[in-house]
Amino acid sequence: MAGPDEALLDISAGASGVSFHLRLAGEAHGPCWRCATTTATAVTVDSWEYQENGRAETDDEDGLDCSYLREGLLDVRRWAWDAIVEALPDAIVCREDCKGICAGCGTDLNHGTCKCPDSGPDPRWDALRDIAAQLKDPK
Repeated sequence: MAGPDEALLDISAGASGVSFHLRLAGEAHGPCWRCATTTATAVTVDSWEYQENGRAETDDEDGLDCSYLREGLLDVRRWAWDAIVEALPDAIVCREDCKGICAGCGTDLNHGTCKCPDSGPDPRWDALRDIAAQLKDPK
């Protein structure tokens, strides 16, 4: 991920503990999951952590402890990294209608068609096709 242009960290102390709020935005760069073309996707983070007063920083049985706080120091870099990973989409694609690559020759199908012979549907899917046909017409 390219570094964010700006990151904001708010720290609020209350009677029962300290609340941490991290916000940042940037772009993640990498290959499209369908065609392997280098692409970028926007990533926005809006993450909260909390540390209850009077508790050991390693005692997190009930989730009331900030896992990024050690010996009074907040590891913002590790927190930001984890939050960015959680904010990433399941699959990064260059565009929603990406056609991917040909399984036979690797041609990027977004730029035309390949010259592989059409071998028809994969016979390993025949059982599922039969089930789908029975669901459409249960005679």
